[in-house]
Formats: sequence, structure tokens, C-alpha cells
Amino acid sequence: MQALVAITLLLVIDASAAAAKPPRLSPEAAVVVRQVLSEFLAAHAQEYDAQGRYLGESAHSRVFEERLGALLARKGPAADEAIAALLCFYLGEGPGEELLCQALKRGKRMVPHLQRFLRNPPVIGLEPIAPFFTSSPNMREQALKRIAAGDSGGECE
Repeated sequence: MQALVAITLLLVIDASAAAAKPPRLSPEAAVVVRQVLSEFLAAHAQEYDAQGRYLGESAHSRVFEERLGALLARKGPAADEAIAALLCFYLGEGPGEELLCQALKRGKRMVPHLQRFLRNPPVIGLEPIAPFFTSSPNMREQALKRIAAGDSGGECE
């Protein structure tokens, strides 16, 4: 009986540890996420000082916007996965809303990706990422609820 309890406890602990592991992205989605997120982080580092004061626009902002726009226009599983992954990070209010809108437009095919990243952001190869960029409200949860309710996002910008 004790052995059964011990095995059950080990399985529960193992399942908890596995659930806490950050998910991995497909190679194609990982490249896209790194390209978009690295430009955003570089722009933010140049545009704000340590106290959060705005210093001026960075050339990285334009590249970030171009790369994000290209991703939002792409179709297919890797683009869907990248959009869901980027919803794990704070990219600013406007870009966050654009990502959410695209997730809603893509609908039910986004659900597996959103669920995979629901509690943990994926490993993307830019770690460590400051908590400021990963501790924003859970946009994946919001997207899942809205997709389940039949919200198609309307027109995205």
C-alpha cells in the first residue's frame, strides 16, 4: 500500500514538473517569434531609461512593426503558433490588440496553441526576458474565452 502511495505521489510530482516546463516552439515559429521579439526588446532598451522615461524612437521600432505586420499577414500553422506565442509577451497595447484580433479571426485552429502557452511562455532563445515583458495580463486566456464564445474579432487593423 505504501509503495502504491509513493508511486502515485511520484507521478503527481512528475506531472506537476512537466506542466511547469516551458513549452518549445516549432523551429519555423521560433525563428519568427525571435525576429519579432528581439526587435521589440531592442527598441524598448533604446527608447526607455532605467526609470522608464521615454528617450525617443529607436530604429528597431520600425523593424519591429514591419516584422509584426508581416507575421500578421501570414497564414498557416507556424504563423498561428507564433501569434499565440507572442501573446505571452507584452509588446505594447496596440500590437497586443492586433495579435489578439488575429487570434480571434483565426478562431478554433488557435485553441491548441493558446492552451499550450496558457500558463508558461515558450522557450524562444532570447531568455532571460525581464518579468515586465512576461507578467502582463493573460491574453491567451482572454482569446480562448472569446473564441469559445464565438467572437471572431471583427476587423483587425
